[in-house]
Amino acid sequence: MGITVGIDLGTTNSVVAQYKKGKIKVIENNQDSDTLTPSVVHITEHNEVVVGKLAKTLSGVDARNTVFSIKRFMGRNFDDPEIQQDIEKAPYQVEKAANGEVDVILRGRRFSPPEISAFILEALKVSAEDSTGQTVEHAVITVPAYFGNRQKEATRLAGDLAGLNVMTILPEPTAAALTYGTGSEESGVSLVYDLGGGTFDVTVMEISPGVFDDIGKSGDWHLGGDNFDHVIMDWIVKQTKVANGVDLVALNDKNVLYRLKEAAEQTKIRLSRLNRTQIVIPDVTKVNGRSINIELDLTVEEFNQMIEPMVAHSIDLVHEAIKRANYTENDIERILLVGGSTKVPVVVKALKNMFGDKVIHGDLNPMHCVAEGAAIQTNLPIPDQNRSMAAIIQCEACGTRNLKDRPDCRKCGKPMKGFAVKPNTTPDKSTIVCPECQAVNPQSAEQCEKCHHNFYVQSL
Repeated sequence: MGITVGIDLGTTNSVVAQYKKGKIKVIENNQDSDTLTPSVVHITEHNEVVVGKLAKTLSGVDARNTVFSIKRFMGRNFDDPEIQQDIEKAPYQVEKAANGEVDVILRGRRFSPPEISAFILEALKVSAEDSTGQTVEHAVITVPAYFGNRQKEATRLAGDLAGLNVMTILPEPTAAALTYGTGSEESGVSLVYDLGGGTFDVTVMEISPGVFDDIGKSGDWHLGGDNFDHVIMDWIVKQTKVANGVDLVALNDKNVLYRLKEAAEQTKIRLSRLNRTQIVIPDVTKVNGRSINIELDLTVEEFNQMIEPMVAHSIDLVHEAIKRANYTENDIERILLVGGSTKVPVVVKALKNMFGDKVIHGDLNPMHCVAEGAAIQTNLPIPDQNRSMAAIIQCEACGTRNLKDRPDCRKCGKPMKGFAVKPNTTPDKSTIVCPECQAVNPQSAEQCEKCHHNFYVQSL
């Protein structure tokens, strides 16, 4: 029996972690030894699938065949007004699927969001197997608190296609709370402030030993670190137009926009620890034979002014979540910071102005804590959940799992020929499978009867 991992399948980046012998290991990917794998998929002209940082780089030269932020489309209808806004911004082609949801078109081939997400999960699975030297068969995958049943089922289907037995779909706030160690011996009211690359979620949770009750939530699907990057990009474009008389956006050059986005993201990161930084993009483009070089200075004060309206909006949503929970700000005992954008100092400052210093819990890596919580959940009893009933066929040519009615293999592109795959099954809910030795134990067991591994996390 293979090992189990926890996966944070993120909008911008994804992370995989393993819980073993009382410790959590965040696993580096096998592409660039980074713990963060960009949730980006590119299909090459030879029908090869590229995932992660290289796919992100390729988006600069071939944006039409590169997909990012696929999580926004999971289990959503094409005609949804919010989805239409996302489609307008997408550089890749998006069409209405036969089931009324969304398909993306890459190299003239159709892919559903679960199929794209499966490529990301497969890359994480392979990295974990390379790192541990063991086969990864089972996973706990996290989703935002606002995900409904269709979105959860789309996520589960992605896991099935990736060859994973999805043991449970875990809300991200619950995963974060597990990582921070709440819910073991502590009780009280926590607020999970999750500001990632593409989305913002805030959740008020009543926590007692072993119980995580989501009682109030709010958020914005279009608020995150990407928005911070875009305001820096806009500022660079304005400054360049003043200095050189060139509108970089009007050029409609995907490579130029990619370089601007990369420079803006790095600028944001540097301003999280510096008061001033230089932005240098040599030879960003040529206009009438003249090279355009960007050399600018940006201060943290200027950056803070740019993003202040977005930070203020997030605080409004915090108030909204607290109100929905029928609490006041004074009732909140702990703030749990999740997502890389919480590293921006002005974000933390806004929360401290609202809640004070003592309630800010930011001592863990906010970009890892959701995956770490999913890994912890692999060590706990698995709740009973509905199973995906989708029919899956394994391609004879390359072994990739595909939906039964797909005409071509999603990975190798060859006409679909293969054999049916039995649906993944979760271990009997009346038993606990030990994550250390894979022995099957009674649900009531606190330790593995074979290796004496402790099933319940007491403190982290």
